[in-house]
Amino acid sequence: MINGFLSVGHTTHFSRKSLDNCLRIAGWEAVESVEQQDYNGLRVLAKPSATNTALRAIKTHSTDWKYLVSYLETWYSSLKDAEEKILSLPESKQFVIWGAGCHTEFLYQCTSLFSTYVNRMMCLVDSDTMKQGKSWRGLQVHHPDVLTSINWESAILLISSYGGQKSMRTEAINKKVPEASIIEIYSYINKY
Repeated sequence: MINGFLSVGHTTHFSRKSLDNCLRIAGWEAVESVEQQDYNGLRVLAKPSATNTALRAIKTHSTDWKYLVSYLETWYSSLKDAEEKILSLPESKQFVIWGAGCHTEFLYQCTSLFSTYVNRMMCLVDSDTMKQGKSWRGLQVHHPDVLTSINWESAILLISSYGGQKSMRTEAINKKVPEASIIEIYSYINKY
């Protein structure tokens, strides 16, 4: 379950039944599975299946369905919270976005940030050297050192990360970005 974050941490999530069905469709069978005590997951050792076994039914009244609906409820609630934060951004400021990765793409796809404020975007900053000097959707990606040269009276720094939000905030403050100019999308971070 994702808590407070509008994006998914992985590209796929499975219940035990849906994972078993995926393996079966692909011609594999689970040999061993181990619950991960320190992470919300299951490690599975699989081997090619000798027989073509029938798929396990996933009924609409099953626990899997309940988990799916609960997940979607949390996802949409988190998206609503992020949108409310975005709509409350100062009207007179330009934006620097810290984060040129998947999270920013989710903001682009799932919120009004880029359609509402497209003319107020300045640039992106990212610690990933592979992104620096390039552009993302027309916005230049810079090293975080650029933060020291920005006039923060007319700009804000929007942190586009879930897990890295606190460390990015700390680094921005260390680069003399005024705390009042730093906007975090999430009011809490829930690690699982």
